[in-house]
Amino acid sequence: MRNLSLLLLWGLCGLCRSCIFSTESTTDVNECEDTTVCPAYAICTNTVESYYCTCKQGFLPSNGLTQFRGPGLTCEDIDECSQNPQACGPNSICRNLPGRYKCSCLPGFSSPTGNDWTSIKLGHFSCKDVDECASPRICPQHATCHNRPGSYSCVCNQGFASSSGNMSFRGPGETLKGRG
Repeated sequence: MRNLSLLLLWGLCGLCRSCIFSTESTTDVNECEDTTVCPAYAICTNTVESYYCTCKQGFLPSNGLTQFRGPGLTCEDIDECSQNPQACGPNSICRNLPGRYKCSCLPGFSSPTGNDWTSIKLGHFSCKDVDECASPRICPQHATCHNRPGSYSCVCNQGFASSSGNMSFRGPGETLKGRG
């Protein structure tokens, strides 16, 4: 029995040696060197004897799979501006761009990150009301400034009227006169 075990062991070692000391080698082809294997806006990842594609940030594959390959597939732009909640937030304008989006504030609002903020920049975009009444000469003398979200109005003080006859107005060009 012991001799039989040694023979089996010797046979297995012979098999192992032929596997370990094999001189055959395989060379993997990098399919990603061909820039047409993946669609536009996709990244190619080479694997052993194969490859796969993934869409870049801001794009979704037409077949819905994260990793894919094959003819006829595309990476389609995500319209972040049509999503809910809005990508740019309240009091802003969102403009969709390929793979990203751009945010700007509505008139009367400003952002600490500045207008024309894109999703590839750091930080979060938000618009805050501009207090136009902080400017001392926004309204003429004898009028009081009232700030409103995104705007303001000048209201004539008691005993005064604007040149247009309105008690409330906005913008330059109005002069006040005393009512007698």
